[in-house]
Amino acid sequence: MDNIPTEPGQSYASVQWQLPVSTDNSNEPLILTGLRPPQKLNVGKRYITYTVTDSSGLSRGCVFVIHIKGTHCISNCSIKSLLSCRIIISSV
Repeated sequence: MDNIPTEPGQSYASVQWQLPVSTDNSNEPLILTGLRPPQKLNVGKRYITYTVTDSSGLSRGCVFVIHIKGTHCISNCSIKSLLSCRIIISSV
């Protein structure tokens, strides 16, 4: 779990992750579909889903969660609350 600051004055973070690696015993090309990093993700849970399909039409999928928690500071924030404006990204 990493603490990553939000973009200045925003309620999102720019998030980078590794794409899943697909293998198949057919040695045929595989098609991977799903969200490509990097992405700007808002505070909350985001389910990232991937599907890989082979040339025969067989497919498998996987999913992971990016959970961004944070406090979006607005004007009138004290210095103490500004220092706590951060998000937490965790993969489950």
